[in-house]
Amino acid sequence: MVTICFMDNWLWAITLSVDFSLGQLIQVIILLSTSGKTGGGYEASKYSVIAFHGGILLLHAITNSLPISWLSFFGQLAAAWNIVGVFVLIILIPSIATERASVKYVFTHFNTDNGQGIGDSVYIFIMGLLMSQYSLTSYDASAHMTEETKNVDMNGPRGIISDVGISITVGLCYILGISFAVTNITSLLDENNDYGGYAIAEIFYQAFKSRYGSGAGGIVCLGGVAVAIFFYVMSSITSNSRYKKHYILLFNTHTHIYISYMYVYDMSL
Repeated sequence: MVTICFMDNWLWAITLSVDFSLGQLIQVIILLSTSGKTGGGYEASKYSVIAFHGGILLLHAITNSLPISWLSFFGQLAAAWNIVGVFVLIILIPSIATERASVKYVFTHFNTDNGQGIGDSVYIFIMGLLMSQYSLTSYDASAHMTEETKNVDMNGPRGIISDVGISITVGLCYILGISFAVTNITSLLDENNDYGGYAIAEIFYQAFKSRYGSGAGGIVCLGGVAVAIFFYVMSSITSNSRYKKHYILLFNTHTHIYISYMYVYDMSL
C-alpha cells in the first residue's frame, strides 16, 4: 500500500499534472484559433479537457513502449526543440511587442492586485514560489538513467550539474524576456478576456496582434510550447520507469529500508 501511494504521488506530481496542463493549453489554442472567448470561439468544457488529458496520456504510453533507439531519437529531438524554442521566444516576443515594460518596472514592481482580496506581500511571494517547484523534478533524471549512460562515473554527475546550471540560466532569461512584454497585469489575469485568463497565451497573442494585426503567430508559438511540454513528459516517464526499477531492486534486497523510505517520502507529500 505504501509503495502504491508513493508511485501515485510521484506520477501525479509529474506526469498527470503536467499532462493536464497540456490539455488546458490545447483548449486555449483551440479557443484562440476560433476567434477567442469574446468572439464566440469554442471553449471546451471540463469534460473535453479531461478527454484531451486522457488522449495525451495514451500517446505518452505508446511512445514510451517504443524501442530504446526510438526513445533516444525523440530525446535528442526534444533537447534540440527546447533549446532552440526557448531562445527563439526569448528574442522574438519582446522584440515584436509594440509596448514593453521598463527595466525599473520589471525588477522593482511587485504586483498585489490579484482580484482575490489577498494583499499580503509575503504570502503572495511564497505562493509565487510554488510554480518554480517543477524545476526540482528534472535534474535527478540523469541519476535514474545512469545504467544506460556511457562513462557513467563522469557523465552522470555532469548531467545533474549541467542541468541545474542550464535551467537557472535559461529559465531566468526566459522569464525576463516574457516579463518585458507585460505592461498590463490586470488585463493579463482577467478570466473574461479572449484567452480565458491564460496569461502566457495573452502575452504571445497580443505581441503578434499589436505588431501585425493578427495573433496567428502567437498561436504558433503556443503550439511550439505544447510540443515542448509533450516531449518533457515523454522523457519524464522514461526517467520514472528507471526510478521505479531502482527501488524495486532495493525492495528485493532491503525490504525494511525500502518501506521506511517510502513511508517517510509519502508522508512528506
